[in-house]
Amino acid sequence: RTNGNPLFIGRCAVFNDTRNATFASYLIRARLNDGAKVLPEFLAACLSMPSYRSRIVKVATTTAGNYNINTKNLGGLPIIEPPLQIQQKFVGVTKALHDHVTRLEVDASNAEQLFGALSKNAFLGKL
Repeated sequence: RTNGNPLFIGRCAVFNDTRNATFASYLIRARLNDGAKVLPEFLAACLSMPSYRSRIVKVATTTAGNYNINTKNLGGLPIIEPPLQIQQKFVGVTKALHDHVTRLEVDASNAEQLFGALSKNAFLGKL
């Protein structure tokens, strides 16, 4: 909803947990209506695309150095609605890529730790 940097307004995340949760007043909570023709994960991806981000910045207002977006302005932005099957495929591929990147990051971290341990032992003459 509000940020000093216009590039940070309108960013979103999907929260699928069933626990009670609270959020800061500078955030907007949105829910799709039952029977919506768009998946939350697909919508979040659309809202994150550079071409869509520029639309969000255009409808933002600014006061005292802060950029603001409200539900009325967000609700007025067009949303693409490809067939549900295509959205599901998109979400599946996106999740698979995200999972792969996460595994690569873990592997890279493990490799760095191993290299550090091997280097330390090599300099101490323990190899």
